[in-house]
Amino acid sequence: MTKSRLCASWSLGALLTFAWLARTVRRGCGSVVTPLATTFAIGIFAVSHYLVRYGSELKPYSCDLLAATVVLALAAVWLCDDARREAAADRWLWLLALVTAPLLLLSYPAVLVFGAAGLALAPRLVRRGPSGSWRASAALCGALLVGFAVSYGIVGRLQRAAANQGVGYLETFWAEAFPPTRPLAFLGWLVQTHTGLAFAYPNGGRNGGSTATTILFCVGAWVLARRRDAVPEERSICRSILLLLMMPLVVGVVAAALRLYPYGGHLRLTLYLAPSVCLLAGIGLERALRALPRESWRAVAPRVALVALLLAGIGDVVADVARPYRDRRHADMRHAMAEVASLAGGDGRVVSLPSLDEVRATDGLGSNYEWYLRTRAPGVVRWGGHVGGDDLRVGARIVVVAPSAGDGRDDPPALVAWRARHPELEAVDRRAYCLGARCSEALVVAVLHAPGRARIDGLHPSPSSIFAVDVSTAYRVVGTK
Repeated sequence: MTKSRLCASWSLGALLTFAWLARTVRRGCGSVVTPLATTFAIGIFAVSHYLVRYGSELKPYSCDLLAATVVLALAAVWLCDDARREAAADRWLWLLALVTAPLLLLSYPAVLVFGAAGLALAPRLVRRGPSGSWRASAALCGALLVGFAVSYGIVGRLQRAAANQGVGYLETFWAEAFPPTRPLAFLGWLVQTHTGLAFAYPNGGRNGGSTATTILFCVGAWVLARRRDAVPEERSICRSILLLLMMPLVVGVVAAALRLYPYGGHLRLTLYLAPSVCLLAGIGLERALRALPRESWRAVAPRVALVALLLAGIGDVVADVARPYRDRRHADMRHAMAEVASLAGGDGRVVSLPSLDEVRATDGLGSNYEWYLRTRAPGVVRWGGHVGGDDLRVGARIVVVAPSAGDGRDDPPALVAWRARHPELEAVDRRAYCLGARCSEALVVAVLHAPGRARIDGLHPSPSSIFAVDVSTAYRVVGTK
């Protein structure tokens, strides 16, 4: 519960920081960015389905979102204050340097946003010449190098080593998130990526499902880029802010082309793009509604758009209350593991026939199986079918969990093989729990106990000869879908 509240705090902080970013853009480009445009942008950010979903998970997605909004907001404030020649403008660069290392430790992809911000700030820093801003920017670069080195040493190095040991995330799981090398295929990949899940704000999908957001994003970029719409003193600020908002996309594509970090594929990989996409889409939405042909339409359309955003947020809340899980299979897994823990009781042993390595390498089981089994029966789980010693004391209760293809009416081969290895155990109960609405796979749970007469009669085999059983071969026969 504490971790969940912490993730919610990061997400709320990201929303408040994004509102600050939108207000800053409004202050710097007030002649082209209206209050309604920033309202639309904040609304899109607040009710986006995937931001709410991933922002509430225990994984560091909320940290990625917070880091991106903080970096862009501080950089935008400096751009606005520096363009107006405010004396205290450099304090924002010093503050950005101060938070660099903590943000890099919280969010690994934050380095992409820092790189993007640095490229956006560089032209103005060069034009200013040697000044206090150079000292602040030097401190920022030093903090960036140190923070990234520490982050890579603690997290990135281990993840890269795991990827190189055959897990295959970079080459297979995220294959679509790396661009092809052929020019025409690369252009097609760009279009598909930027009209798919990477731009799913407030919602969207693959295969062009986010095209509407992409169009509004382009309109918003066009609004900031048009020189004649902005008053003279705001033109340079608008161009600088547009560069700041566009550079995370450019840096992300370059990193993917170098196969250093995936881009697209799924929105959770590119959450650092959310501030740019939502802000420009909000500006584009306001300009699109302003261009409606009839005055009556122009008067009503903003209210309709705001109500639609409100209903989108309420609809997500209602859907989560009615269906508080991502899919039926996860809910069934949770129920089954709760039953397993109940059957084991306080002194029983839970035996998982697949080993930990097999669970983590199998899409059909994966993290949900391990998470629920560990949290429901902590400290009494035996992986890979291994039992022995005190596990088989007189009267001990053993609950065996065996994944099975189909509805679980028949014992999977792994369970049959394990039972053949332990003929001294007596069956007490057997249950099968379907996973998913179609019941294409199930968890077969067998409850057994060790009778006392086996030890009394001297017929109990020694642990070294029979209790250390590896059923991985039998388990692979079953497999999972």
